[in-house]
Amino acid sequence: MSITLSGVDWVVGIIVLTGSIGLGLFLAYRAKAGATDIVRIRRGAMFATLLKLSPVFIFALPGVIGYALYPGLEGDASRQTFVLLLNNLLPAGIRGLVLASLAGITILIYIWLK
Repeated sequence: MSITLSGVDWVVGIIVLTGSIGLGLFLAYRAKAGATDIVRIRRGAMFATLLKLSPVFIFALPGVIGYALYPGLEGDASRQTFVLLLNNLLPAGIRGLVLASLAGITILIYIWLK
């Protein structure tokens, strides 16, 4: 099975990955620089690590769940796994909240990079 990615896929992936790594490093620095004692430094570093690792679960977990629930997805249909999971598993209100949060994050990243 071969996966072909267009230029837009690469650009969006690099922007999101760079933004998440940069945010994680920034939060790790702020956690260490703004803490007053060792307990706060440890908590801040653990929280920054949690935020830095969250994109792994955000991007990989829906694909793994989709692969387990819908094993027949191949080719172009497998690129729509997240949308398929949204439409089939979430009720309408939660689906709206997820899509609104994705739109908000997209706008925030656009403003942040501008």
